[in-house]
Parts: sequence; structure tokens; C-alpha cells
Amino acid sequence: KDVILFVYDLYLLNRSQDYEYDVDTFTPIYSQDKSVENIQRQAEIFRQMLLIYKGHYLMDADGSWAISERERLWQICADAYLNLAEHHLNLKEYQAALDYCRRALEKEPLLEAAHRLAMRAHIAMGDRAGAARQYQLCHHSVVERLGVKPSKETETLYRTLMR
Repeated sequence: KDVILFVYDLYLLNRSQDYEYDVDTFTPIYSQDKSVENIQRQAEIFRQMLLIYKGHYLMDADGSWAISERERLWQICADAYLNLAEHHLNLKEYQAALDYCRRALEKEPLLEAAHRLAMRAHIAMGDRAGAARQYQLCHHSVVERLGVKPSKETETLYRTLMR
């Protein structure tokens, strides 16, 4: 049987086939996190999500439907990375916070919130030079790819941390 069906001018997944569609697994896990008050449990939910997320959705597809879904799923994933980085920063687990920032930035170098969290983690570890390098990486990425300076929030944080 076909995995992809064409019905009424639409392509659909044949749900009668035995397959795993990671979006069907990923999305319900994300929905759970809003109802969980235990911070450790939230962190575990975010970790589960990141294990499922293998990369940007249908990178070879350029239809607006694919781009929109790709961006939606990436925003959920980015939120998981940022929440975990913040969680570890609050626990004073600075290297773990940096690891989550690094992983997010590998997928999206323009994610300024991850750069800001990484700068804060470097400062918390007493690594002022690391914070400055992180800012330079952020600045370079934003200027190179978008032709603009980093956000006011990023600039203000950097100046504050460097005092």
C-alpha cells in the first residue's frame, strides 16, 4: 500500500500504514509542558522533545505550507532549548546551560535569546572573555546574515555584563 495518498487534490499520509511520524509524537509532548508545574518534570518533557526533534521539518520542501510548519516546529524546539538552558542556569549548572545554548545555535545561529543565555552562563562561571566571544559571535551572525545589529536587549545585556 502507498504511504502517501492523493485524495481530493491533497496529499495525505496513509494512517493505515505502520510508520512513525515524529510530529505526531513531538506535538503532544509539547502540549504537556504547559500543564506541568513541577520544574524537574518540565525539564524532562523538554528533553524528550529534543530527543525526537531530528532537524528542521522537510528542508527540501519550499511550499508555504512546509515553511510555515517548519517554522512552527522550530519555534517549539527553540523554546525547549531555551527553557532547558535557563533551567540549568538557575541550578548553577553552567556547562549544561551552555551546551543547550550551543545546540540551539547550531540549528539557528541567529537565535539571540540563546546567545544571551550563553553570555549569562559565561559570566556566572567567571568567564568574561567567553561572554565577550559569545557576543561577538552573535554580532557577527546577525550582521553577516541580516545586515543589522543585534537587538537592543542583546546590546544592553552585553554592556551590563561587561561593566
